[in-house]
Amino acid sequence: MSNTLNTLRKRNTLSNWAILLGCAIYFLPTLLMSHLWIDTKSVFIQDSYVGDETIMIVDRDIKINFPGHYTVTIYRNGDQFVCQSKSPSSIAYDKDKKLPEPLHLSWWLGGKDILQKCIHEGYTSGVFRVNTCHIVLFPLWEIPVAKSCKMSNKFARAEKVKKDG
Repeated sequence: MSNTLNTLRKRNTLSNWAILLGCAIYFLPTLLMSHLWIDTKSVFIQDSYVGDETIMIVDRDIKINFPGHYTVTIYRNGDQFVCQSKSPSSIAYDKDKKLPEPLHLSWWLGGKDILQKCIHEGYTSGVFRVNTCHIVLFPLWEIPVAKSCKMSNKFARAEKVKKDG
């Protein structure tokens, strides 16, 4: 018998199998999230002016209804944290419910009051990115089961140029 095979047989213990099973239970739902619950393919945000609504185009597919949370984070220049919005409680993701058209960033964040908080915290003019995370919850105890995030494109917000005249 080779040394490798002998070593593998010695390490074939119940505790090692328990660790492997625990890792599979922890990581497998996240790896399968886009196939089982929600697949966020893209988040595109159009350039806008400060004071105007920021328009978004989100390509997502909800596979089945599930309870979950969301987190939306705005970054300046792609990596400087500006603000974050989280769902206030568990929400029901519904495969038959469509996103509003046009889809505004204020709605995506959770309301105009949250957008105002973000503006106060630095979401003014500049180049930004938005990271959206969806968290699937276990239905009975609302324990997080899987998480998937999607970063938007870079988009610009500029001050409107005042015309003299």
